[in-house]
Amino acid sequence: MRKRFIRVILAVIILFASVVFYLSFKFETLRYGVAPVVLESVPRIARKTGWNYGRLLRKDYPKATDIHFVEEYNLLNQQVFELGRAIETLAAQGHTDTEKEQKWQQLRAEREKIRPFAEAVVEQQVASVVSDEGLKVIFGRILPPPMFIFADSYYILVASPRHEIRFDKSRLLGRELHLSQMDEIETQFELKYPGMVALVQDVGGLAVFYPAYIFHQGSIRELLELSVHEWLHQYLFVASPLGRAFLKGGKMHTINETAVSLLGREIGDKVYMRYYASTDSLPLIEEEFRAYINNLAQRQNDTKPDVVKTEGFEFQGFMRDTYLEAVSLLAQGKVEEAESYMDERRRTLAASGYNIRKINQAYFAFYGSYADSPGAIDPIGPALAKLRLRTTSALEFIRVLRKITSYEEFLQVMDEWQITATGRF
Repeated sequence: MRKRFIRVILAVIILFASVVFYLSFKFETLRYGVAPVVLESVPRIARKTGWNYGRLLRKDYPKATDIHFVEEYNLLNQQVFELGRAIETLAAQGHTDTEKEQKWQQLRAEREKIRPFAEAVVEQQVASVVSDEGLKVIFGRILPPPMFIFADSYYILVASPRHEIRFDKSRLLGRELHLSQMDEIETQFELKYPGMVALVQDVGGLAVFYPAYIFHQGSIRELLELSVHEWLHQYLFVASPLGRAFLKGGKMHTINETAVSLLGREIGDKVYMRYYASTDSLPLIEEEFRAYINNLAQRQNDTKPDVVKTEGFEFQGFMRDTYLEAVSLLAQGKVEEAESYMDERRRTLAASGYNIRKINQAYFAFYGSYADSPGAIDPIGPALAKLRLRTTSALEFIRVLRKITSYEEFLQVMDEWQITATGRF
């Protein structure tokens, strides 16, 4: 049985490697970033695989309950991020600080020492919870086994046609890009493809590789949510036609991302509550998730939504109004007017304390893939939230969706559950 399981694991790794190179050609990413990441990852993955599968021979291999590794890693990670930003700010002003740079290198070295331990702890924690959720594939095993590599941020280029908002292309770029480099990449892409607009954006994770890469600078709770999110992409790819339909892009991209975002938050919170949260905080965490999914489910399918007004700035309503007006202008063929309008709205956001580098068609195409995000306007988000509220578990939610391979099939399933999933907000 053990040999058979190892063969299955190897088959899964080969499958993901095949997908990587398929995506390289499908999305024209090979010379932009996939090949370098793969080449860089091979020795790291080999070490990690040897570490994980040799754990029975190691006395120092951490347990799921060894949360101090994750806490220490997360603290160091935040210190690296904050000090790195301070150094970048000085560099932009034409200054250097040798002491800060040495301290930054020291913190990075300390973080690297503890990283494998933190990864191993999170992997076991996620495996324990998803196993309890019933997310198994074959021989009662979890496939692929949760395996993560924690790393610094990674950037992608997202492209949309100028005359409409649509996720059209994406390209992997690299880990460390400065603002001037982002602007140059976008400009060069748009010169090469005159009918397209581009946006360079950092991402929280990459599930196209196995182990999944996790890029984060936030809280432990966010780290767990991201880790579960990326693993769910891999799980659905192995276990369901829905996950493989992700490669079709368009609405199937949005359905996959939104379903994974919902479950990533739900299961990630369960991991956090089991291992990290204090007993007193459990009711609050559960209430926060209920509020999140209920609010998403209750978004109204109107062309001009009722926005809950607050005394402060209402970001979600502002972004939805911005999207709707941009779509209207583009539909009228007023492309330049739409682009000027979106940039004007960006400046308004900046004046209210929301610093977004660029808002264009590609921005909305990228964030529209996550129909549960603030400002999202796609009815897929509320529809999936309603479905999750009506299903008894994460497993049932996946079973309802698993055979979907097209938007038409998605609408049919929603009709069967008497859930409205058409129209635009």
